[in-house]
Amino acid sequence: MTTTMSSHHFVEFADAHPDFVNWGVISSSPAPEAIALLQRHPHRTQWRELCANPADAAMAMLRANMSMVHWDVMSANPGDDALRILLENFDRISWADVARNPAPAAMQLLLDNPLLINGYVLSTNSSPAAMAILRSNPRLVEWRQLARNNSPEAVQLLREHPDELIRIVRGMSNL
Repeated sequence: MTTTMSSHHFVEFADAHPDFVNWGVISSSPAPEAIALLQRHPHRTQWRELCANPADAAMAMLRANMSMVHWDVMSANPGDDALRILLENFDRISWADVARNPAPAAMQLLLDNPLLINGYVLSTNSSPAAMAILRSNPRLVEWRQLARNNSPEAVQLLREHPDELIRIVRGMSNL
């Protein structure tokens, strides 16, 4: 028989035995109890994982500790507040990671800054918004990367460009 620990009991355990806690998992959890634990044990925070956490409370911790922000991870975070932090720190944005970000607001950020779009990475993003950008800007498409993207929109785009698919297959036979 397997028993599970309630969140209340886990928090008590973590406070009493912090050396036995996986702080990376806690840092990536959007649960309010997890963020409260991190606030009580800030020296144990795994900042890289926290930057990927879309919870508003996680973003509040990062706002209070801006020197700990990993901008590449933050740029891929789909949370609304993460994107607000990026806009406030425009010069710190990792544009390749924004291209990986599935959030519609991240795709709008790319549309607002077309010269900064990384087509190679965007071609791997399976979000409908990313595919819409590629569809309307075919010069950005990295066809080999798109061929690895299994989204229905990517498959449809490849079907609409059989010459690119043939070129990819021919290129593979030359390896």
